[in-house]
Amino acid sequence: MRAANTPANQEALWLGKTRGVLSDSAVQLMVRRRGREAGIEHVHPHLFRHAAAHYWLAAGGQESDLMSQMGWSSPQLMRRYARSTRAERAHAAHKRLSLGDQL
Repeated sequence: MRAANTPANQEALWLGKTRGVLSDSAVQLMVRRRGREAGIEHVHPHLFRHAAAHYWLAAGGQESDLMSQMGWSSPQLMRRYARSTRAERAHAAHKRLSLGDQL
């Protein structure tokens, strides 16, 4: 699909069919529109970053690797994006490690 697009030589991920690189607001509008079409009312691009951080850490991925993949230079950003699902990961780790069973 990308090769058939007129501005395919651009490095940006999101490209329009005729105008080249999509602006941040155009991507946000597109994601919200697609979300509504799928029956999801509150969706925006940053939710994908939150989800990626959560799934990475829940799968046992290293924080430093996540920071590298996301382009974050500060651990504060990683903690910010992973904060909303921290309790869920902690509960899953508790179940997985079964520390109470080892007493």
